[in-house]
Amino acid sequence: KVVVVDETHKCTGFYGSNVSWILKRLQRINPNIQFVASSATLDDPQDFCSKLFPVSMEHVDGIGKRGEIKLQFLKPRINYLDLMIDITRQFGLRNHQVLAFNKSRLDAELLAIDGSDSKLNIEVHRSGMNPERRKLVEIALRDNKIKAVSCTPTLELGINVGHIDGVVSAFTSHGRLIQRMGRAGRRGQDAFAYMILDESNPISKYYLNNPEEYFKDKKYHSINFSNPMVDENQILLMAKDTPLFKDEFKNDSKIITKLVSEGKLRIHGDRLQCTLSGWAQVESWSIRDMGNTV
Repeated sequence: KVVVVDETHKCTGFYGSNVSWILKRLQRINPNIQFVASSATLDDPQDFCSKLFPVSMEHVDGIGKRGEIKLQFLKPRINYLDLMIDITRQFGLRNHQVLAFNKSRLDAELLAIDGSDSKLNIEVHRSGMNPERRKLVEIALRDNKIKAVSCTPTLELGINVGHIDGVVSAFTSHGRLIQRMGRAGRRGQDAFAYMILDESNPISKYYLNNPEEYFKDKKYHSINFSNPMVDENQILLMAKDTPLFKDEFKNDSKIITKLVSEGKLRIHGDRLQCTLSGWAQVESWSIRDMGNTV
């Protein structure tokens, strides 16, 4: 009855084009389906979602029980990683849970090693780790068995990670910082966030001197709805879902004519069916990548 697209702001570019087609395919099978989108960081949700989804969307503002989050920008007088380690340690020593978002996997490991050396109960959560291992870290954090996690952006999205009181972040974009801060204060408590600026990074240095400009930046989300590779493969997949009527996609008549001439779609009465040749083209199609890795 209902399809929920969480973290809708991630549905951009090539990936967003594919998601848009998949939503059309779902609606084609069930015209009465209801779509729900959720995001904390879309600047113009009404406009974006009306393009992404095959139906008109109504904008609803959610009111959560989150506490106040105090944010501070810091200019380090020591190495940025040393400052991140120190702040993370202070949270742990005061019996508060904290997430430390690093620039890289290496920094995530180094921060955790230094934290462990100072008796901080800390674990690593990063891309490249065994998914089962990452899940165990999430469960331990949720159950308050660990006080700190040194992570990469793997913990930015909507994972239920417990009673987080603090977030420490290396310099990042406004949208990503909001996502990271969103991990804290989720049970109504007040929380603290720190972003460490870097004088060696020109963009970070600009915000160091003009902090008010950081919050004026808007993150524009775009989707290319005229990608012929996406359109071609999704039409084949749609015909695989259930055969197409000949006049179902008048705007894509050139693509359909091409697929018929190549033997990837075949005419059967007033319908178009996906052939074995068509299925061979899309069998390994990824909605995240353009094609094979070279």
